[in-house]
Amino acid sequence: MLLANMILWGSSFVTSKIAINSVQAPVSASIRFGLSAILCGLFLIIQTKHSRRVSKKNLGKLFIMGTSGIAIYNWLFFVGLSHTQASDGAVIIPAMSPVLTTCLAYLLLKQRQSISKILGLALALSGAAIFFFSTAAGSLDQARLLGDLMFVGSSACWAVYTMIGRTVFQEVHPLVATSYALIFGGILLVFVALPQYSQVSWEQVDTSFWIVQLYTAIFPTVLANFFFSYGVKSIGPTSTAMFMFFVPISGLMLSIIWLHESLNQLQLVGSVVIILGIWLMNKKMTTEKDPKQPRVRVN
Repeated sequence: MLLANMILWGSSFVTSKIAINSVQAPVSASIRFGLSAILCGLFLIIQTKHSRRVSKKNLGKLFIMGTSGIAIYNWLFFVGLSHTQASDGAVIIPAMSPVLTTCLAYLLLKQRQSISKILGLALALSGAAIFFFSTAAGSLDQARLLGDLMFVGSSACWAVYTMIGRTVFQEVHPLVATSYALIFGGILLVFVALPQYSQVSWEQVDTSFWIVQLYTAIFPTVLANFFFSYGVKSIGPTSTAMFMFFVPISGLMLSIIWLHESLNQLQLVGSVVIILGIWLMNKKMTTEKDPKQPRVRVN
């Protein structure tokens, strides 16, 4: 499920880039997550297997998750895409998310990390430094660097989402919790983007835009987030985040095939170093679990 999750997320970099060619970035984000919020609302209404009741404490946590991991994350993500390439996001976000999640786990939960994870973290950060140096020092414009920095901000938001989800998913079923988070985040994105709706030439928006938005709302958003929630509940936030190294592989391949994007030689070196770093962090995942994080079977 987590592998499928990461492949779907990799495809979202391409589909989101295609979508913002038709409308402004915040509008595209709000449509995607507005549709996701509707789907999640319908799910909560029709499903009877899991309790929809959530305590006030967890409801507050879910609101923070929706604000950070859905609303702010995707505002930064979509605006960043309008400044830079989808392939940049496919490398930066999957790389920085597990790195920042690991750092938060150490700072907030005092989780001790293995040597392989520490070395992998250092390697991933080195690769990111190479990538950013190439972007800043090369012939690339500053807009691309700004977009890449926004992707780092998105990664920080996702790390917060993952860490809060660690506790929430133990008390609220992952499908229910993820639905609430997507609804909160989707509503916030719609409100933020509303002033820009009047600036869109809707008569020029074709059917392919809506097909792309529907696909992205259902698969890389609702379904993939459900998969991710199961992962966090089952093996903990740090181990789940390690699966992120699959995202740059699928995201880069799809960006090259569908968008005809490319990386310069130094960026390519940085990308390879990042992927190797995340692989090293993930290397012993089958034998290393988050401390005090029981392995839970989800029926």
